[in-house]
Amino acid sequence: MESQNGDIFDAISHEIRRRIIQLVAERPRTFSELQRELELESAALAFHIKKLNGLIMKDEQGYYKLTQLGMKAYNVIQQIHSEEVRDSLPPRTQGSNDNETKKASLPFFSKLFDWLKDIDIITDLPMNFSINVSGVNLKKVYDGPLSFLPNLEVSVDGGKVEIDQGDPHAEIRCIDENGFKIQTINNELKIDLDGCSAIISYPPLSSFKGRVDGGAIIINNSVSDLSLTVDGGAIHAEVNNVVNSRIEVDGGAVQSKLEYVKEGTLYVGVDGGAGKIHIDMPREVGIIFCTDVNGGVIKGCKNIPKERNIKATISVNGGAVRVTTGQKR
Repeated sequence: MESQNGDIFDAISHEIRRRIIQLVAERPRTFSELQRELELESAALAFHIKKLNGLIMKDEQGYYKLTQLGMKAYNVIQQIHSEEVRDSLPPRTQGSNDNETKKASLPFFSKLFDWLKDIDIITDLPMNFSINVSGVNLKKVYDGPLSFLPNLEVSVDGGKVEIDQGDPHAEIRCIDENGFKIQTINNELKIDLDGCSAIISYPPLSSFKGRVDGGAIIINNSVSDLSLTVDGGAIHAEVNNVVNSRIEVDGGAVQSKLEYVKEGTLYVGVDGGAGKIHIDMPREVGIIFCTDVNGGVIKGCKNIPKERNIKATISVNGGAVRVTTGQKR
C-alpha cells in the first residue's frame, strides 16, 4: 500500500506525468503520439514513462494504456482538479501578470496535502506491515544485540522499520531468511532489509542515514547529523539534538519533527513527492530559508533571522513541502 501510494503521488505531483496519465486515459496512445502532444524530446519522455512504471503499460500493438493502479491515479487527478475549479482564482484581468498565472496552478498542489491525509502517508503512517505482505507469514530471522557504533545506516526495500532509543538490539522478521544483512564498515553499522519488518533500539547517534525504496521507516531518536532518502515510500522522523539534516524525496512522503540543539543546516529536496517538516530551535537561534520551486508549492518557510541561524535550503521540482517552525522554551 505504501509503495503504491508513493507511485501515485510521484505521478500526480509532476505536471508532465499527470498529463501523460490524462492523455492515456482519454484513449491509448503510442510513444510518438505522446511525444508530439507533449512536445518532448524522446529521452525526456522515456524518463517520465519509466517513472510511471506500474501506472501505465504498453500493449502488443505499442499503445500505452492505464493499469488498475494508473486508473486510481487518474481518478485522484480528476478529483483534485474538480476541487481546484471550485477554489480557482478570479478571471485574469488586464492588469494581471505572469506571477498571477503561476499562482493559479498552486491550488492543485495544495490539495495534495489533503489527499495525503486521506491515504495515511504523511499524518499517520500505517503501523501494520501486513498491508505490504498480505497473506505472507514473516519469519523471525534475527532477535539479538547489535554492535554499538556512533553511526547507523538503515536501508529498506519493501518493508517497515521502527527505530527507537535504547540499548542496541534488533528483532527482524522477513519473507525470506536471506532478506537482511548487518555489517560494520569503519565506524558505521549498516543494516539492509528487503521485504522485512524490524524493530530496532539504539543509543543516541552521531549520524543516521535512512533510505527507503518502497516501504517505511519510523525513527524516534537523538541524532546529530540526519540524512533521509525516499524513493517511493514514507518516512516518519521525530529526532532531537539535530545539528545538520538532509531530506530527499523522489516519489513518496516524509513527515519529520526535528529539534535542533544549535545553529546548523537543513536541506529538503523534493522531486515528485511531499514533505511536512517541523523545526524546533533554541530561543537564541533563528532560521533563514533559501527556496527554489519548479512545478510545485512550498508553504511556510518564514525567516526568523538572529545572530546565529539554521541555514535552510528547500528545493521542489514537482511536489509539495510545508515547513513550520517553533522555539523551545
